Amino acid sequence: MIQIITRVKYPELYRKMQDTARAMASGPVMFTAAFDDGQPRIAESYNLIGITSMADTLLFVHDDVVFLSEGWDDKIKDALALGFDVVGVVGSKEYNGGMVFDAGREHSTGRVCGLKDGKRTVRIFEHRAEIEPVKVVDGLFMAMTRQHFIKTQFDESFDGLFFYDTDFCLRSNCAVVDILVSHEKPDHLRGVYPEGLRPITDYATKLNAKYGFPAITPIGDQKCEAVLLEDYWAVCA
Repeated sequence: MIQIITRVKYPELYRKMQDTARAMASGPVMFTAAFDDGQPRIAESYNLIGITSMADTLLFVHDDVVFLSEGWDDKIKDALALGFDVVGVVGSKEYNGGMVFDAGREHSTGRVCGLKDGKRTVRIFEHRAEIEPVKVVDGLFMAMTRQHFIKTQFDESFDGLFFYDTDFCLRSNCAVVDILVSHEKPDHLRGVYPEGLRPITDYATKLNAKYGFPAITPIGDQKCEAVLLEDYWAVCA
């Protein structure tokens, strides 16, 4: 069974995530939430839940994710069966510090939907195979076996909102699979961070020191194809 683990700040978004995950799954899914207490300790919350889980597969997902692909759970299981440690929906084949997609679109893979002017728009990255090996995946959707989680766990020194996912990926064998989700935090909630959150540069410096990345990350071409969801489904049909 897959256990979906989420740190919940917005219960109304979380309920939508649960409903769509169940509706689109092929098999049973269980849910566990750590409700936000104003302190952005995502790595600690994930570790506390993950180490007590009895599920075969753990999926760490943001509360504002909407599942759009049928059989998403089977696709995760298929990729993990091939020997990958971590499965995501978007990621990069190259990583030398910074944000997940800083290396540029030529290294980016996967697809993700989001709201633009109130409409669901799909961002499609460069590589589009059913399963693509990558260096890092975005933490909005990270699946793994419980066995790998117990062995690796999140580094709790990344005690904010940034780079806990990247650090975990750099200690794992990762892949992006052909699963479409929508990242649907409303515009008025975007960029809203807890008071007292240390700046992202503090965590970037920590990650660079841990892995020997340069202090200044080169930024590649960030452009990618974007189409309305209904047009995307029409092409896929």
